[in-house]
Amino acid sequence: PIDESYKEKFQEALPLLERLLSMRPKDADLWELAGRLYANMNMPEKSKQAFEKSDQLRKGE
Repeated sequence: PIDESYKEKFQEALPLLERLLSMRPKDADLWELAGRLYANMNMPEKSKQAFEKSDQLRKGE
């Protein structure tokens, strides 16, 4: 389990990361980071979508 202080940091980071994604939607690394963040926040569906988006961008789709 993740320490509560980490959960708070993830919650603080999420809006910043989502804003970055809106500015750089074709950045595969940001999408991968989002996938990890969502996974750590127990948001499996959003995590899966972010990882899939990252993979698509890396493949040039």
